[in-house]
Amino acid sequence: MIQRKQSLFLLLSALLTGLTLLFPFAEFTAIDGTISIHAFEINDNNSGLLDGPVPILTMGVTIIIIAVLSLTSIFLYSKRLLQIRLTRYSIILKFAVIAVLVYFSYILTETEVDLIFTPKEASLFIVLAFLFDIFAIRGIRKDEALIRSVDRIR
Repeated sequence: MIQRKQSLFLLLSALLTGLTLLFPFAEFTAIDGTISIHAFEINDNNSGLLDGPVPILTMGVTIIIIAVLSLTSIFLYSKRLLQIRLTRYSIILKFAVIAVLVYFSYILTETEVDLIFTPKEASLFIVLAFLFDIFAIRGIRKDEALIRSVDRIR
C-alpha cells in the first residue's frame, strides 16, 4: 500500500493539507498593523479594519475534510476507481478553499486603506498538495491500465 508512488503522493497531500491548519494563508500589511488569514479565522493585529477575530469555520472544516479524504483514499488501494473519485473530490475542495481565500483577499483589498498582500506558508502547502493529488491520480490511472491489460491477456 505505501510502497506505491501514488500512496506516497496521497500521504504527502494529506500531511501538507493538515499543516495548513497551523500556518497562515496570507497576510495583509497596513500602515498601523497586519491582518492575517488562518484556517479558522481572520486575525486583526492593530490595523483597525476589523473589530476583532472573524471566524471562518467553513474553510477550516473543509481543510479537515480534505485531509481525511486523502488519508482514506490511501487505504482504498484495491478500489482504484473509488480512489480516483475521492482524490478528485479532494481537488475540487482545494479549489473551493483557494476560491474562499481569493474572495477574502478581494474583500480586504477593496477597503480605503492600502494593504500589501503577502502569501504565506499555507498557500504554498495547499498548492503543493494539489500537485501531489494530480500526481497520485496519474499513478492510479497507470495501475488501473496495467490491471486491465493483464485481464485482457487472460
